[in-house]
Parts: sequence; C-alpha cells; structure tokens
Amino acid sequence: MKRRSFLASVSAASLIPSAISAATSRRRAAADPSDTLLMVDDRPMLYRPGTRRVLRPLDRHPGNPVLPDREFPWEVAIAWNSIHRDPNTGLYQLWYQAFSGSQAQERTHGCVVCYAESDDGISWRKPNLGLFSYNGIDETNIVLIGNGGHSTRYGASVVVDPRDPDPSRRYKMAHFDFSIDRGVERPGLCVAFSPDGIHWTKHPRAPLLPAAYGTRGSEVPYADEPGNEWLIPLSISDATDALYDPVRKVFAIYGKMWVDGPDGTMFGKHAMHRTESRDFIHWSRPELLLAPDEFDPEYVEFHTSPVFHYNDGYFALLQILNRAERGGIMDIELALSEDGIRWQRPFRSPFLLPRNPEGGFDGGSIFNNPNPIPHGDEVRFYYGGYS
Repeated sequence: MKRRSFLASVSAASLIPSAISAATSRRRAAADPSDTLLMVDDRPMLYRPGTRRVLRPLDRHPGNPVLPDREFPWEVAIAWNSIHRDPNTGLYQLWYQAFSGSQAQERTHGCVVCYAESDDGISWRKPNLGLFSYNGIDETNIVLIGNGGHSTRYGASVVVDPRDPDPSRRYKMAHFDFSIDRGVERPGLCVAFSPDGIHWTKHPRAPLLPAAYGTRGSEVPYADEPGNEWLIPLSISDATDALYDPVRKVFAIYGKMWVDGPDGTMFGKHAMHRTESRDFIHWSRPELLLAPDEFDPEYVEFHTSPVFHYNDGYFALLQILNRAERGGIMDIELALSEDGIRWQRPFRSPFLLPRNPEGGFDGGSIFNNPNPIPHGDEVRFYYGGYS
C-alpha cells in the first residue's frame, strides 16, 4: 500500500484511563487533598485485594484526520509533529515534518518543518508565510529546511520556554541533520531557536551530539581507526523528542539509540536514550535507559520514545516498531517511571494507542510526540499516521 500520512488528534477522558483511577489525597504527610491520584502503579496504595489494573486504549477523535496530507506539493507524507497550546490565548501551534523526497527540486527541501495553528485544536489553518519557496511556489507554510547533507533532515521537536530571558530563544527545536563540524560532515543533534515559533534561526554549531549512522552488522570500530567517524557505539540516532523536565529543571531529550546485536556487531536494535541540558546547547553524554528485552519478539524494537511529565510521574509513549510485518509497523505502548530514569513496562498489552484495525491513514504506523494537551475534562494526544 502506498504510504500516506496525516496528523490527527485522539482524546481520552483521563490521561491514563484505567478501571481503578480516582481522585483523592496522596498517602504522604504533606499531601494536598485536591491532588489527582492516577493509580497507574502501586506507589500511592497500601492494599488492593481482589483487583487488577486495566488499561483502556485511548479514544480516537471522530473527525480524524484533522490535518490531511497532500494539500500542498511539499506534503507527500506528514507524521512527526510537536504541539503547544498557549495558556493565555488558547491558540494551538503545530509543527510537523513534511516529506517529499526526490520530488523537491532542491535537496534541502526534501524534508521540511511546516507550521499550522488552530483556535480549538481540531480545525487547522496553514498560513502562507513566504519564508521558504518550494519548486517555485513562494507562498508556503515551511519554517525550517534541511542542510542538504549526506542524508535527510528529520524531526520537529519543539519546546516552548517562556522563562528564557532572551525572547529570541523562547521557542526551541531539536532535530537531526548532517552538518559540517571542523571541516568534516557529521550527522547528529541540531537545534534552532525562535521568538514566535515561525521565524527560526539554526544554532551555528552543529551537530551538538554526534549520531551513529551506518549499516546493520557493522563491526565496532577501534578508537583510532580512520574513516569510521559515523560508527559511534551508544550514540544518538535520527529521532529526538525534547521536553522540559520540571523536576530536575533541565531540558531533556529521549530518543533513538542503537544497541549492538547479539553477535556484538553494531546497529542491532533501537532503544531509549536520555540526554539533558540547561541551555539547550550543551548536552550530556547520552545514557541508555531502556531496551527491548527477552519478552519482546526478536523483530521488535523502539522506534523512538517520547516522554512527558504529568502529576508526579514520567510517562513514555514507546513507538513499538515491528519489522516483521509489512516492512515495519508501529503501535504505541505506555511505559512508566517515578524518576524518568528507571522504567517499567506494565502495559505491553493492550497498546495505549494501537494502529487503527479498520485501516485508513493510521492503519500502518503511528508517530506521536511528548506534548499531550489538557483540554477541559480530557487530555488530547496528537499523532501522525502512515497507512
């Protein structure tokens, strides 16, 4: 089936719809009686005889897809995205990756970041910004293009930071690209800054973290072996999901990390890594946190791992990539952590957001983000899909 992608919203009555979720006071001395108790794990409970925890998958919005692809020539496929809702105005801002590949006349335009906005989060408009042309079309909603390096620019992970004293840096974007570092082209983490989410300036130094890039089964290189600059064990890969960690008061990225195969060669599977920064420029060494285990089939890995903090816990929306079916399909599994470092996977089945069993735009793979949006008595999760 031809791959097509759209952006869509899903909504649920609560963040983690479960059979025993409730609102009550925590079992702590300084608890606020108005706190919400999610009951996704046993931390707040003393005793629960004769019960079992049940995860109910999210409810899809009946109007999906809320943002269809192919409205413009540069939108052959759209999926990866970030979203923000201004707490003062209620305006929704959306950044999404639009891929057109070889249809773009300029290599830098084959995979771009586009912008849309909405008053209600359902009906979207794509403003003609005139910042970047595409195949001779001057009026587009493109806000960021690639560098035109060895491979394609990927990602559109945006963090809105109203605390930054520099108004030109209050919007921060993390993405993957190939850049010239000390005269040598290297793949890795790139960032950009904006005062309004529309006009972006790429940080001049890139990549800020090197990425591994190579072929499955490559031998692990020696440190002094020339010509293998891209074979970097336990480095980041090409997918990044950024957030502000309110507990540690740092920016954090959770994303792809290649782990070695059982034979010791590189690029065996993707797992979850974490790196952090106080200024969105200087990032810590990536740390491997979670990998597929013996309970996962051999053909399963994590495509990427968007994480958000809610109430008093961390939640990962693991994109479970199944390489054995149709060349690769993805569903969303919920994982839990008390501290953002040590993770549990108690909800492997059912998926929090499975591929649409009825097919359609999200019947093949789902691409989500770390930006759920509280809205009234529900929480909205925005995602893209491939058929």
